[in-house]
Amino acid sequence: MTEQQKDRQSPVGQAWDDVGRQFRLLGETLVSAFKTTWESEEARQHLENIQASLEQMGHDISQAAQQAVSSEEAQKVKAEAKKVAQSAQTAGQETVEEIRPQLIKAFRRIREEVDQIINQMEQKTPEPETTSPPEETA
Repeated sequence: MTEQQKDRQSPVGQAWDDVGRQFRLLGETLVSAFKTTWESEEARQHLENIQASLEQMGHDISQAAQQAVSSEEAQKVKAEAKKVAQSAQTAGQETVEEIRPQLIKAFRRIREEVDQIINQMEQKTPEPETTSPPEETA
C-alpha cells in the first residue's frame, strides 16, 4: 500500500493495519527467541523438562477427572438421578391414567353442550320470508 493510499484509508482501516503489523512483529520476535533458546543446550534441556512436566500435568488431570466420574459418590448421584427420573415418569403415567376418565367425561359434556347450542341456534334461525316485496307508490 502506498503512502497516498494510507492517507486516504479510514482510521479504522489504519488501526487494523497497525494490529497486523504488531502481530507480524510479535511473530518475528517469538521466532527469534525460540531460535536463540533452542540453540542453547541448557535452554533446550529446560524446554524438554517443561514439556515433560506439562504432559504429566495433563495426564494427572485426566486421571483425576476419570476417578471423579467413576467414584462411589458419583455413582450414587447417578443412581439417584435415575431413580428420580423413573419416579417422575411413573407419576406422570399414573396421573394420566387417573385423570383420563374425568377428561373423557368433560370432553363428552362439552360436546353435548356444543350440540345443544347448535340445535338452539338452528331452531332460532328465522326461515326466509316468502312474502312479496312491498309495492312501490308512484
